[in-house]
Amino acid sequence: MSISVELPRPEGRKRAGTRGVRKSVVIAEHDSSSLLEEHYEEVRELGAGAFGKVTLVRDLTFGQQRVCKVVSTKGMIKPVLDAMRKEIELLRKLDHPSIVRIYEFAEDPFVDQILLILEYIPGGDCADLIKKSHPVEECVVGRLMYQLLAALHYCHLRGVAHRDIKPLNMMVLYPPDGGDPDCKLIDFGLSERGRTEMRDYVGSPKYMAPEVHRRATYTAAADIWSSGVTALELFAGDVPFTGPYEQTIGRCKGFAKALEPSFKGKEQAAWATRSDGAKDFVRHLMQVDDKLRPTAGKALEHSWLQENRPEAQKFPKHIARSLAGYANAPSVVRCCLLSIAARVGSPKMQAIGHAFLGADSNGDGLISDQELEVALGNMDEYKWWCDPASHIDVSEVLRAGDFDHSSGLNFTEFVAACLFTAYGNAENFASVAFNALDSDRDGKVTVKEVESLFRERDKPFLDSLPQDRPFGLEEWKICVEEYDEETQELSSSSSEADTSIQPRQNILGFFSCMT
Repeated sequence: MSISVELPRPEGRKRAGTRGVRKSVVIAEHDSSSLLEEHYEEVRELGAGAFGKVTLVRDLTFGQQRVCKVVSTKGMIKPVLDAMRKEIELLRKLDHPSIVRIYEFAEDPFVDQILLILEYIPGGDCADLIKKSHPVEECVVGRLMYQLLAALHYCHLRGVAHRDIKPLNMMVLYPPDGGDPDCKLIDFGLSERGRTEMRDYVGSPKYMAPEVHRRATYTAAADIWSSGVTALELFAGDVPFTGPYEQTIGRCKGFAKALEPSFKGKEQAAWATRSDGAKDFVRHLMQVDDKLRPTAGKALEHSWLQENRPEAQKFPKHIARSLAGYANAPSVVRCCLLSIAARVGSPKMQAIGHAFLGADSNGDGLISDQELEVALGNMDEYKWWCDPASHIDVSEVLRAGDFDHSSGLNFTEFVAACLFTAYGNAENFASVAFNALDSDRDGKVTVKEVESLFRERDKPFLDSLPQDRPFGLEEWKICVEEYDEETQELSSSSSEADTSIQPRQNILGFFSCMT
């Protein structure tokens, strides 16, 4: 991959002196598209275009459904190819419950092809929702817009402007047990990072901000205008801003002046039924002067959006128990869980995302120790004194889970901690961990392939693995068991020499004591 995108961190975050492990490093990169095709089976085609197709596939190792996007790069002009590479790099680094996840990808120069394995979001997009549910309920619009703006707030804090906000790029995900949908932002192909001012004429015309249409300099505030147009379309079923540049800008200014869009027919009727708060919210975002528009963070504070935001839920006690066990787990176990979180995920990702967003009170995409303390104080069940969930040291959870030294837990780190209780026995953990580390699915791994997925403190464990050749699952289990035995012996001898030293926990033995 020729383009590297380094996302800035929110102000006040300090990096430690060690390398750490970042989510972007854990996402598997391959140089052959056939390698991925061999390990997924096609379920059905989802779409096709001039440059490739999108297919629903099933992971043959883990069983999950994914989206496989295959793009032919033959004849593709360099700016378009560079934009696609930049999108992949952004998706590797962006880490938020309301942004689509990438699991692995390949750029194959021999067949002129780029292949992406992405999160499957089965509910369709918001354009489909408008067609099926017109008019969309006001509370549903509020929920979707809150999650969209939360995703944009996260992106804008990191210097990323999406530049193509519209209903087609808002995917809908319904809970397995029913209920209101969640929003996932997709398609970062036109996104820009690190530029406070832009002049590129990009986007979808009827959603583009006036300053973009004028070919003037613009900022991430253009995303806010596009969000307002998107909200308007969700409310009314369509938008009145179509046609040539002059006509579009004229209608935009007319809307700003009259405070009413020039709708006709059923769209006018749908808009007329909306509450004053909903209409004010749209006008709040769609201010022709970009300097008067709110930031995404400020837009989240609008009174109508606050009334219709996703209902705040108590922090799940089963997640708290997982955090308690995770904080005390050996470093090797935690590193393996991070790889599982990034490369495999969880069947309960949507529920974990809700818990993460509920705890991340300032919306910066990181759960701080203070935020975790507050969340744990609002659990969904009574806290018994004998329950591990009642005695969580939040500083220990942050110390254990903050792999990238951001002074907080990002979403993937939080997922890793939530996965701890999913592996109640050593055999299950050892197998899933090995398969997650085996990025090319050939049944073998090498130390060189996996060393970047572990912390510096795990070097003794890595040194215990075969150094000069690949090894398979069974040998991996043997190596882990032997490392456990050696660790236990060293811990015992250290404890005999100094009673103040706590015995080090071994890897598989740790799971034995948890069952």
